[in-house]
Amino acid sequence: MPVDALEAERRKWEEIYANLPVKPESEALRRFEAEFVALVKELLPDGGRVLEAGCGGATLSAALARTGLYETHLMDFSQGALGLARRRFEQAKLEAQFVLGDLFEPGRPEYDLVFNAGVLEHYDPAEQVRLLRGMGSRSRQYVMVLVPNRQCYWYWLWRLWQAGSGNWPYGKEVPALGLEEVFKEAGLNFLGQAFVAESWTEDFILSLPELGENLKKQILEVHRQPLLPGAHKAYLLAALGSTTEPVRGTPAVWLRDPGAAHELDGRWASALADSLAQQLQLQRELVQQQKQWQEKSTRTENLLENLQTALRRKDALLSRLRLRYREKARQAAQLAGLCEGHESLVRQLSLELEQRAHEVGALREKLNSSELVQAELREQTEKLRRELAEVQQKVGALEQTLQARDRELSVLRSEATATRISHQNEAELASLRQARQELERKLRFANERIRELSAQLQQVWDSPTWQLLNRLHNSRYIGGAWRAFKAVIPVGLKEKIKSLIRPRGSKSARSVQAKGARTGQSAGPARRDGSAAGDDETWPSKAALIEGLQEYLQRIETCGAQNLVLFVAGVKFVESEGQRVTQIIRELLGHGTPTLLTYFRWQNEYHQAAPRPHDPQFFQIPMDIFERHRQRLLDWKPDGGLVRTAVFEFPHPLAFQLVNELNLAGWNTVYDIIDDWEEFHAAGKAVWYEPAVEQYLCANCHAVTAIVPLLAEKARTWVPGLEVEIVPNGVSPDSFNMKEPRRPLARGEVTVGYFGYLARAWFDWELVAGVAQRRPAWRFYIIGYGEPPGAKLPDNVQLLGKVPHHQLYGYAQNWDVGIVPFRPGALSHGADPIKVYEYLALGLPVVTTDIPHLRSYPGVHVATSAAEFESLLEKAARAGLDRPAVEEFVRKSTWLQRGLALIEAGRRGRQNRRLSQALLAGVAG
Repeated sequence: MPVDALEAERRKWEEIYANLPVKPESEALRRFEAEFVALVKELLPDGGRVLEAGCGGATLSAALARTGLYETHLMDFSQGALGLARRRFEQAKLEAQFVLGDLFEPGRPEYDLVFNAGVLEHYDPAEQVRLLRGMGSRSRQYVMVLVPNRQCYWYWLWRLWQAGSGNWPYGKEVPALGLEEVFKEAGLNFLGQAFVAESWTEDFILSLPELGENLKKQILEVHRQPLLPGAHKAYLLAALGSTTEPVRGTPAVWLRDPGAAHELDGRWASALADSLAQQLQLQRELVQQQKQWQEKSTRTENLLENLQTALRRKDALLSRLRLRYREKARQAAQLAGLCEGHESLVRQLSLELEQRAHEVGALREKLNSSELVQAELREQTEKLRRELAEVQQKVGALEQTLQARDRELSVLRSEATATRISHQNEAELASLRQARQELERKLRFANERIRELSAQLQQVWDSPTWQLLNRLHNSRYIGGAWRAFKAVIPVGLKEKIKSLIRPRGSKSARSVQAKGARTGQSAGPARRDGSAAGDDETWPSKAALIEGLQEYLQRIETCGAQNLVLFVAGVKFVESEGQRVTQIIRELLGHGTPTLLTYFRWQNEYHQAAPRPHDPQFFQIPMDIFERHRQRLLDWKPDGGLVRTAVFEFPHPLAFQLVNELNLAGWNTVYDIIDDWEEFHAAGKAVWYEPAVEQYLCANCHAVTAIVPLLAEKARTWVPGLEVEIVPNGVSPDSFNMKEPRRPLARGEVTVGYFGYLARAWFDWELVAGVAQRRPAWRFYIIGYGEPPGAKLPDNVQLLGKVPHHQLYGYAQNWDVGIVPFRPGALSHGADPIKVYEYLALGLPVVTTDIPHLRSYPGVHVATSAAEFESLLEKAARAGLDRPAVEEFVRKSTWLQRGLALIEAGRRGRQNRRLSQALLAGVAG
């Protein structure tokens, strides 16, 4: 299969299995699993080692694992399929080995049975032969495949319905009629075929929605009759082969021509068909009679229920009538008694009425005499009303007067407040103006000082003495020449030159390594034409590099990108290495973001060829050449909305002036603190380091980022109130070649691995050697380059040297745990080891020495002593990883996210700086 076709096939299955949940098994699937386990037990009754090559959902392997007889291994070229299989086994608490691999590639004969189901039908015959050869190369005895049976018509109906409903994502699938020729073409002994999974076919019948329930039942009755041969009823065709002659005979179920066992004589088939038709006719008549009887029974029951309901209603009505009659009789007796009482009452009322008539007459006489009193009362009331109206008028006048006084009081209060605020504002404004004048004075002084220092440095560079010393420095006879000249050099100039140049062979030069900024290598000074002395034959033309930079800027201006990132770093871009700047550049380029790198050339790099750009959107240039021609970049004003960001991760003195020039040219500047440079300097590394330069970058860049909180706090002590964003290191899982074959390394009871730079300043060789001596049954593999250990290491510690980054997976497959054995102290506390993220991405638990912030990382164990380090190695190797938590952590820690965070920090920092300047200018004005 062509590589592009194979990749397309892999992507198809990745999409199918992506985020697919572990579904409960249906009854039909469980019956088929039992049937499959029985077939395997007949072949391997005493158990054995089995491999499902192309595992998919791994239901059959799980069924074998549940028996406890078989050591189960699963293989697939799809990470999604292996993930689904792993989740199924974890939920069922079953053990298995999971292998990511290509079935087309040959393997070693390690298994008693290699099988798959639902794989072969997706490939052409030639590819089927290759697949069977790959399976046969891994088997010591049996090879079994299961594919859809071409003669199962219900499979065809179900598949057509699935495809018509848009539920068929599997693409090409060619059912088989027989696989004998394919097995023989693959060089396997063909032992026979069998038709299996008849119960699964019944699931196809029941899942067709267009069939009614009655029709489905009738079809199942016909399907289960012996009239139909198994070749038509079985969903799957199983084919068995072997790589050697079988030790025991092949079970009877495996036939060379399985269709012949199911053929019937024509007369018997006809008789069975007639009998089945009669049976179906009788069943239909019986069903019809049962339906009629059921209808009559239902009508009778309904009629009886209606009669009973009517009778109950009549009984209830009769009961209500009896109660009503009794109530009426009682009321009649009560009325008779009331009538007798009412007659005596009427007589009494008549007597009282006469008495009331006399009383009314007397009251009328009294009413006539009270009218005079009422007239006097009305006159007094009217008088009181007039007095009340006068009082209300006076109150209204007083209220109007009070409101006027309130308005006058409010005006007076406002004037007093404004006067007080004005005095305060004048005082604050005067203070702000004074502060601004002081800042402007300091800025003018700093700019003048920069110009003075630049002029002095230019005079030194242009002087004949400097040019002569530069040539002498790179001469093989520099030692003697230096001794000859230092006697005639003035003392002051001698000290300046000694601080900038060290002769070859000196202690400082010998201590410098190719690691770059961390190694503390003293940089050999470049000639003023941009090249090092003696490099004319090997170094590319400076003119070619400058022309390449100009062409690069023209390409970026027309490519339509939204961002351009300039990195100022201490290492060059090398594809096979894994430093922070290299990883971020690689991911930004993949994201479509152009990047430009200017790097510091160390002394042993002056004669190395300049690394060529591997991408049209990437360009790198040595800092000593860029420094002379940086004005081309500063004068470049691209059209459109291109956002330009400069990231300094290397506080070399040459960055002192560059950061101000970039700020003025409209770049967003970021200082990315990736190491505790002060501690590196104290450890004898980074001899060029000056704290004032790093503090200046913190104060003048638009944004400051740090890889760990400890470095952020240190930066805030230099610049009070400084905002520092944490942008840790990260990982690019795609940078590892996950198809890299396992390296043949000997394993121990616990196998420990390390990869990274080796320096005695931070790598604790004594710790590793001590644990190895106490645990001779363990194995330790150290990958890296740098300073070798000071003493002989135990035999179970093996140094593998430098390994390209993309090959690390082949070694890590042998390891149980990855380690970070850094010496405890300020140097390691300020580190965020990239290898921690890479170990986790490779599926390894991590054990480190005391690096506090790593305690919050999943899968990382932090030791504070040698004894605890040894104990955690054993614990981590046994416990493994919390894979969901680690996978989520890795997903949120990619280098692309880190690179975009640096761009956003620069944009946000410049915006905040502009806002602050605008506010200050507004207050001052």
